[in-house]
Amino acid sequence: MNALRRSRSAAQRLASELIDDFTTTAILLILRISLPLLKRVVGVRRLASWLSASSVEAPVGELRAERITRARETLAHGGRLLIGTNCLDRSLAGFWLLRRAGASPTLVLGAKQQQGALAGHAWLELEEGPLEPRSDEFLRIASFGGD
Repeated sequence: MNALRRSRSAAQRLASELIDDFTTTAILLILRISLPLLKRVVGVRRLASWLSASSVEAPVGELRAERITRARETLAHGGRLLIGTNCLDRSLAGFWLLRRAGASPTLVLGAKQQQGALAGHAWLELEEGPLEPRSDEFLRIASFGGD
């Protein structure tokens, strides 16, 4: 029953997002499906470059701030259906989403040693700092964007 309730809730959220902003939601769904393969085939550097190019004119002023806030909310609450759970997939989708909103995010790749093994992580940063509190646990290895 719990799975059915969660599925219904996810479907309602998706329908609401599609009504609010069909284009953005559709592209996020396409990214959700394609990023797991694309990041392995073309690499993160090229993907970040592709996701930086936005065909939408960058908003200014209050509209820019409103769109960035909405993009951050979508990242925080988009769930597995729109954004996914893999940190690199989430960061790549968020990178595109924030660029489209008019922000200049930086996609960061980091690593740390955890229980004798190397652990990797990806996150986003804006001018005010990282969007994720765990980022300070990792050694910064590479970054992309950030104009």
